[in-house]
Amino acid sequence: MTAIVAALVLSLAAPASAVTVRIDFEDHDGTPAAGWNMFDSTDSGATLDLIDTTGADSGIDIRMPTVLDNNGAFDGWDTASNPLPSWAPNEAADDYVYSTANNTNFFFFGLDVTLTYDITLIVSRDLDRAQSMRLFTGAGNLNENGWNSQADGYVAGNVVSFTGVTPRADGSLRLRLRRVGGASTNLNAAQIQSVPELSPFGLFAATAVMLGALRRR
Repeated sequence: MTAIVAALVLSLAAPASAVTVRIDFEDHDGTPAAGWNMFDSTDSGATLDLIDTTGADSGIDIRMPTVLDNNGAFDGWDTASNPLPSWAPNEAADDYVYSTANNTNFFFFGLDVTLTYDITLIVSRDLDRAQSMRLFTGAGNLNENGWNSQADGYVAGNVVSFTGVTPRADGSLRLRLRRVGGASTNLNAAQIQSVPELSPFGLFAATAVMLGALRRR
């Protein structure tokens, strides 16, 4: 009986599945497999639907910056020395869009305000460009992540990560790329993943079942 109750509690309190969205900016090195979103400079200024990794509508939209470029946008990431994150193939990391503006903003809409999100960015330009990334969120501005392309991306194989991101009250986020030095800022790929949480109903039901089982004992 105890095992049955425990199993029921776990099933009632189980978190919802995470939603994962992946974006490849630019297709110079080919388009990744199914379940990826691929955008380039021709999508400048557009608001676009994002699919999740199953190919279904994620409910999340992106509004692209007004002016982007991708002329000659190719890196050649050295995967032998610097392995990519498991979610990102070469096709996603080896090419990028870029902007010559001092500040370039990507807006995301349709995020679930009851969830938090983990966001990872690949920024691997092989030229020496210093830039920073900041997320503007419902909990204030997340800490700015500085990034120098040769030291942090193409050479070292690092990524920029924001964890536990809370959307604004309207379900939006703003990602700002800020040009610190050099001629431009760039972005290769991004992953947005919701962090599952226990639903209030699941927690209530699980607690009720457990209390009932204890009383019967």
